[in-house]
Amino acid sequence: MTSRLSAALDKCKVSDRDAVHLLTACVESLSLNPANYIINRTSIRNSRESIRKEITEKFRSDFVSLNVDFVIVHWDTKLLPGLTNQKKVSRLPVIVSTPNGEQLLGVPEIPSGTRSEISSAVYDSLEKWSLLDKVQGFVFDTTASNTGRLNGASTLLEQKLNRDIIYFACRHHVSELIIQAAFNEAKLYVSSGPIIPIFKRFQNSWNKIDKTKILVWNTNKNFEKIISPIREEIVSFCLKKITEDHPRDDYKELIELVIIILGETPPGGMKIRRPGACHQARWMAKCIYCLKIFLLRTELKIKKTEENAIVRISAFIVKNYIKYWFTVTNVSEAPFNDIHFIRTLNEYKSDEKKLQMQCAVFAIFDERISFDVRKKMADKLLKYQEQIELTPALEDEFLSGPKKLCLKLEDVDEFLNKELPVNLLSYKSYKIFKRFGISSEYLKMNPTTWNNNFAYQSAKRTIDSLQIVNDTAERGVKLMEDFNDKFTKNENQKQFLLQVIQKYRKTYEKCTRQVLSKPFED
Repeated sequence: MTSRLSAALDKCKVSDRDAVHLLTACVESLSLNPANYIINRTSIRNSRESIRKEITEKFRSDFVSLNVDFVIVHWDTKLLPGLTNQKKVSRLPVIVSTPNGEQLLGVPEIPSGTRSEISSAVYDSLEKWSLLDKVQGFVFDTTASNTGRLNGASTLLEQKLNRDIIYFACRHHVSELIIQAAFNEAKLYVSSGPIIPIFKRFQNSWNKIDKTKILVWNTNKNFEKIISPIREEIVSFCLKKITEDHPRDDYKELIELVIIILGETPPGGMKIRRPGACHQARWMAKCIYCLKIFLLRTELKIKKTEENAIVRISAFIVKNYIKYWFTVTNVSEAPFNDIHFIRTLNEYKSDEKKLQMQCAVFAIFDERISFDVRKKMADKLLKYQEQIELTPALEDEFLSGPKKLCLKLEDVDEFLNKELPVNLLSYKSYKIFKRFGISSEYLKMNPTTWNNNFAYQSAKRTIDSLQIVNDTAERGVKLMEDFNDKFTKNENQKQFLLQVIQKYRKTYEKCTRQVLSKPFED
């Protein structure tokens, strides 16, 4: 049994019993005598368990020996059946990301999923991998258990680490909350259950709908009025974005529908796919359903109030949301994008808007911002540097400020009239240079020369490599879901198994001859 064979059996979810049949048939197909080989369930199980442990220990040792400059830690929680019984337990995927990639640390079981247990489990995972002194940022979903100012898991973990940490509330999760607010405001449906009535009717009527009777952006006066000023800009953005690789098919489908609504033809043609699963938690599916119903609204019997709501939501998606969603992972562009998005959201009623103050400094690497503004940002950062060098004792005082800026609705206009993002900078902003080990020497130079400066280019690459969404932790959740009931009920073996699967998937990302010809280094 080789490491690669064992890992392949694990990845393909082949049980020890089935492996006996496969290996026996394989040996026979090679004109060899199976009786000359030890092929039985017990031997295979013992061998696979031993190999999993060896791979994991070497993998951990190799990662620690890399001595990375910093890591960003991601986590998420999921209720799953326990290994020894069907009682639900919380599982916590803990993953770190670096400029060179990401690494699963483990998916420990936590008894009740409390904030204290979450922070302790993340801390223990970091300690096991010798990464406590490398952590510079947290990425987490914006739930109360994570974000509580006094007892949130992020706050408790920061206290355990005993130093200032930058928070990256998952930008995808924040975006999901925004689109959910748009649905609530439009009042498309009133339902506390998982099923959305109008979407269910659309799904059930699909076979009777004439998919050629498509109505685009200028077939509704309200929609046309909203979209007309920015139509060409959105079309250009979507046609460029659709050529890129996307982690999920529904991302691409959303862009295709926007292109069709705007009267253009996507690369795959004017095709509207059959509606898939949809319930309250599937926010992307809800967006896709709304756009499809808008396009085919004359084919579905809907009330006038429903049509008006569909138009409002679809216009919001096309005008405001599509561009924001597909740029949330761009680190250096994030602060300016947020400011622009707040300007557009200011047209809609909302109780409160939030900005990550520590992240405002990333805008200095955003080359869409004028040289004059970036020069002002550099000058302000240099002043903070000078203050700290002259009075080091001030550092703790500067670090005690808030991590985020909360804006009430009545304060938004005043905020937007300020010089942004310059006014958002603080000492915490300056600290990113030390935090991520990047040079700040170019701040003394004219921004027009930065693109030719090696230190600036290196710093920009580092900042743009940061993962500020929690998709990696969600993949960890999916990994645990897929293998929760496979092969073993032993907790240690389960953790070894997850490491092996992740390594195998990294090594063989595609099922091509070229990729599969690579050795499985353990």
